[in-house]
Amino acid sequence: MLRNEFFFIALIFVLLGCGEDETPLFEMKFDTVLEIESGLNTIETFYFPINNIPTSFNSYANNLSADDIGSIRPASCRIEGGFSNINYNFIREIYINAIDPAFPNVSREIFYLEENFANDNNELELFGSLLNVKDVFINDRVNLEVRVRFRIPTPGVSEHRITFSLFAFAEE
Repeated sequence: MLRNEFFFIALIFVLLGCGEDETPLFEMKFDTVLEIESGLNTIETFYFPINNIPTSFNSYANNLSADDIGSIRPASCRIEGGFSNINYNFIREIYINAIDPAFPNVSREIFYLEENFANDNNELELFGSLLNVKDVFINDRVNLEVRVRFRIPTPGVSEHRITFSLFAFAEE
């Protein structure tokens, strides 16, 4: 009897989990550079601003207006060495926030990596948040704030390439 009830409950969860995936209207791609200085400590959290990044929203949206877009959500983010292979074990955690230049006191977390496990990785894959950041990315420009905590003092001045994308979805 208990076995049948368990099977029935499991079946309900499976059926409720099945759903249609949304197809994005378009993908917005970004590529920028982060410079990290040498000798930064492990006690403080460091904030690195990257200002005036063009969103190219009108180019990506083609004939769509901002009213046709229901949401813009983070898709993927990768950080890797700019001109050299970098071991990212020195980074403990990293967060990327998007900021509308018109409202500089309001930041929205778009990507994060809460714990970078030490495993000799030469790139970081960040997780996307679930936020709708349409209000920030329909503008001509966006500011980013990269927040980092280090595991060990930074080994030297280094340049890091941040590549990320966002998906735009229709009204829900």
